Amino acid sequence: MHVAVHKLKNRFSEYLKYAQAGEEIIVTTHGNPVARLMRLAPNLQLRTSQPLDKLAGVRHGQGSKKLGLPAAQRIRLTEGVSLSDLLLENHA
Repeated sequence: MHVAVHKLKNRFSEYLKYAQAGEEIIVTTHGNPVARLMRLAPNLQLRTSQPLDKLAGVRHGQGSKKLGLPAAQRIRLTEGVSLSDLLLENHA
């Protein structure tokens, strides 16, 4: 099934039910496919990636209050290592 992104946005719950039932939904923008919404494998276990949890703190809104782990527990990206590489490495 193909659905335009604006229609998916307005009726997301409905299309999510289709995906849960096993239907593959191809999301389109201006008629071009850009994404796929589908049911996850039943045995897939979602887990939090610990290295990603340790990335430097996130700032909340306009304020200066940092969220996340204390500085001593955070990891810093070294030169030559991209966030994309880190994400891919910890995805497997």
